[in-house]
Amino acid sequence: MPPCLTEQVEREFAHIVQAETERCGGELEQQRIAALFDREFLQSDGPLQLQGYRLEGNGPCRIQLHIAVSGKTRTCTGTGNGPIDAACQALACPWEVQFYHEEALQLGSKAQAIAWITLSGNKACSGKTGAGIDEDIVAASLRALVAAINREQKIASQQEIARTVSG
Repeated sequence: MPPCLTEQVEREFAHIVQAETERCGGELEQQRIAALFDREFLQSDGPLQLQGYRLEGNGPCRIQLHIAVSGKTRTCTGTGNGPIDAACQALACPWEVQFYHEEALQLGSKAQAIAWITLSGNKACSGKTGAGIDEDIVAASLRALVAAINREQKIASQQEIARTVSG
């Protein structure tokens, strides 16, 4: 089952579940709902993939991201007031982080955490949220950022396809 959802994600996810329920013509089982959550918010299907990172500094920090963009590996570096800001600078994001939330999924020092990031910005940005899970909260946050970017790219691609088909 999906972890505790923030209000923003709850609204987004409700639309996804409703659409899938209508498509299937009946109620969804708990496993199907969990799979929908994983596919939509956690799995980073898209052109951007996080392969690793190196973080330097505390407070103002520098991050080196090892990423794949459409299958091509590259390294980019950014500096910011924290790891997420530095990653946004490294990726030259046209969006801003509108919402950030993190929480532990279990108890103990080896517990996994989930991070949520919602992007906002230009008119093309639809305010999509991404999630990331990891024992390392910075890694979870970076995974959430990548998932949100890929969700934005997916929406932008769908809109471009719709404009092409209708135009």
